[in-house]
Amino acid sequence: EWGRQWIETVVMDWGNGFVKGLFTCDPDIIAETYIWLHAEYPAHTCPEHQEVYSPEPLDEIHKLKSYIINHLTQSGFNGSTVALKKILRQCPEDTWLSNCILEAQTAEQAKNITTISIEDIKNLYDKMDVSCRLINSVQDLHVLILEKLDEYQLFLQGDNPAVGDLWNTNASIRPQNEEYLSDHLARFLKLTLMSGIIINREVQIRRKLYKGGKSGSRTDIWIQATDENNQILTLCIEVKCNWNASAKTALSDQLIKKYMSGGTAGARILLLGWYACQDWNNDDNRQAKSTKTWPDIDDARIDLERQAIQECNAGHWVSAKLIDCSLR
Repeated sequence: EWGRQWIETVVMDWGNGFVKGLFTCDPDIIAETYIWLHAEYPAHTCPEHQEVYSPEPLDEIHKLKSYIINHLTQSGFNGSTVALKKILRQCPEDTWLSNCILEAQTAEQAKNITTISIEDIKNLYDKMDVSCRLINSVQDLHVLILEKLDEYQLFLQGDNPAVGDLWNTNASIRPQNEEYLSDHLARFLKLTLMSGIIINREVQIRRKLYKGGKSGSRTDIWIQATDENNQILTLCIEVKCNWNASAKTALSDQLIKKYMSGGTAGARILLLGWYACQDWNNDDNRQAKSTKTWPDIDDARIDLERQAIQECNAGHWVSAKLIDCSLR
């Protein structure tokens, strides 16, 4: 009752600084104020006037309630969206608040977006070289790594091919094992990426907690960078070779369901190394398995890219990349 008496007195003099002071508060406090006002003065108490009138306390209180919602919707202050969601939880009948929440999100994003001046862009361009790259999101990191995988493909099969590193080229010609491809790729990334990006191999992302518990998980290559706000951005690469039968379902079963179910990596890449050689030793049982899942490299690429698109449509940031490791 005292609160009602106080607010009904204060709102009659907008020059007393109350409203101005209220809007300098944290959005959560503003939301709590609205929730109290709405409980004490619900919508049906708003007076209706047909002609010219002199404002009474109820008129000013409902005007203040409108001002609060407009302030939270349009100010762009951090926390405004959360404050409006809090109000909606307390006032679920006011479904129109959902539109206010969307507008508040847009206003917050617009106000907090990182901008770079023309002068800064020029300075960056002048200093830019192959080792300099702005990484401000996991999407930036994802694009950069995909570009590096294209460079790795050229490194393997270019004018001075390094693909021989991945094979035993003695009398019994056969590929090195799957771990060797992961090691080889990790070394390439460490040599060609900027110093601020960390490349790790065989990272344990979840350990087994007890004897009968869920098995632990390791991923082949774990890449981390920091953005301009020192937030850690993480991408993982799971490496498979075409003789490994699990490559067919690895994108869903390992990248999504097993390794990344905790959500610690913002982006994920399944890399398939395609091995082929006309002189591959027939005693190596991997030779027969290499074309059992997919008959050729193009079928493998089409299938994995299709799987990646399906996972992206389901809200998972994943890619599939096929690397030709054939020995000619």
